[in-house]
Amino acid sequence: MLEEIPGWQHIGSEPWKLVAIDNVGRMLRRDWNHPAIILWSVRINESPDDHSFYTRTNALAHALDTTRQTGGVRNFKESEFLEDVFTINDFGFPLGRPNHPRYLNTEFVGHTFPTKTTDDDERQREHTLRHARIHNQLASDPQFAGGIGWCAFDYNTHANFGAGDCICYYGVTDIFREPKPAAGFYKSQCDPSEEIVIEPAFHWANSDESIYFTEAVICSNCDNLKLYQRSNSIATNPWELISELDPNRADFQHLKYPPFFLDRIQLQRTHAQVWGDLKIDG
Repeated sequence: MLEEIPGWQHIGSEPWKLVAIDNVGRMLRRDWNHPAIILWSVRINESPDDHSFYTRTNALAHALDTTRQTGGVRNFKESEFLEDVFTINDFGFPLGRPNHPRYLNTEFVGHTFPTKTTDDDERQREHTLRHARIHNQLASDPQFAGGIGWCAFDYNTHANFGAGDCICYYGVTDIFREPKPAAGFYKSQCDPSEEIVIEPAFHWANSDESIYFTEAVICSNCDNLKLYQRSNSIATNPWELISELDPNRADFQHLKYPPFFLDRIQLQRTHAQVWGDLKIDG
């Protein structure tokens, strides 16, 4: 857990700052017994630099808790580094190179690729792969202290933000906590001894994309996948092996468990494409 004080982008006058400094103290005193917290964020989220103000918030956090590090979530790399960890929101791809030795990406994807559970396979697939690509980059360089995907859940907002329907569709699960395909990527990164995961990032439907079925992405921590099809979805028809897949380590060489890919060309090369039920074995 990275815990932040209230506020977003705005810094007020001195009386306002005194309230924010008090918020730092209240946050630490309330939550310092929670072992999940590894960082106190002592900046107003995505706010401009203010040397005197943030020197005071950082000093108070260190005075009250000598065992944890501080951070302060900003959205520009040229920001003054006063805390223990340089925490930054970076929604680009690829991510910017770390410019400090203790560098933690604290938000990515989110508002740059909002995705609804009702979107077609092309968007669901790209949403999933954007999260996978970011984590592949984070794992490629030890100077990244890690990354926190933003955000977990779709959430209510006002009509002039998000999709205009008072919902932001930025999460990997919807507003009812039902997972989108992108959530399957995160699930697939656990060790198979904990749970064997096979999460298709697609609907097995022939017309859910603008040019019919093009590519299937499967998030899994298995070593190999075998795909079977039963033609015409008739229960008495036999299951036929249509493809064997290995993880895509060429494009995701730094992920412990890369996703698997099956495209239409592979499908047509291995099997006359008669649509039917699909079965995936890991």
